[in-house]
Amino acid sequence: MKSRTLVVGLASVLLSIGIVRSPAYAQVAQDTVTGVDKSSAVRLTDWPPSGQSTLTDVSQLVLPAVVDITVNAASGTDGTQNSQGGAATGMIVSDDGYILTSSHVASAASNGMTVTLDDGRVFPASVVGSDVAHDASVLKIDVSGLPTVILGDSNEVAPGQPVLVIGNALGQYHNTLSQGIVSGVNRSVQIGDESGSGQTTTLNGLIQTDASINVGDSGGPLVDARTGAVIGVNSAIVPFAQGVGFAVPINQDKALIDQYIGGE
Repeated sequence: MKSRTLVVGLASVLLSIGIVRSPAYAQVAQDTVTGVDKSSAVRLTDWPPSGQSTLTDVSQLVLPAVVDITVNAASGTDGTQNSQGGAATGMIVSDDGYILTSSHVASAASNGMTVTLDDGRVFPASVVGSDVAHDASVLKIDVSGLPTVILGDSNEVAPGQPVLVIGNALGQYHNTLSQGIVSGVNRSVQIGDESGSGQTTTLNGLIQTDASINVGDSGGPLVDARTGAVIGVNSAIVPFAQGVGFAVPINQDKALIDQYIGGE
């Protein structure tokens, strides 16, 4: 069956009817910010735990590897701030400081960005690679010995599957969790350019979920609630709808990740 395409207008901060808005980053005041292998990116030997895993078990596995991303405010030539900063989310995919997020987050960081780890440490981040067609970027911070997420197989995702969304909701609430199901697979959406240029970007093969995806959650993980494996990267929402959000399947991003964690 062919996927259905949701044709939308320009993305905007305004929640206009007919717009799918990519929650690229939450606008916040500048002073607000307070063994991997190529197939699975698994560094754990003791997962899943014995017995029945709970949502708390899954959360404790994933949360330490989720980071807050702060997009620095751009400054004018006279040194004054001429735009607000922003906030988004990322996930650690290699213990030596490589982080996966959305490319629309990275592209907004014209004046640089910082990453805040779950333990509170803050590091400047640089963009080392992007795949705009799949809304993916890899960042690098100068630190090692980090916890990492488990990358699942998004080809196995099916409607009805329980999932968790994790993100830096509204740029204020670190590691916010929301629960839902996979509402559909192989969705296509056209997302307007937030700059108002009139250009749109089409993302294909997306996972649709009714778990709450908030502004600031972009780049964060969509997690299989049964295993803790990341099956998608939160990317877009329909702001006038109830529980209609989209994530890029993690398999679409593995080629980019592999360039930095053991890729050939």
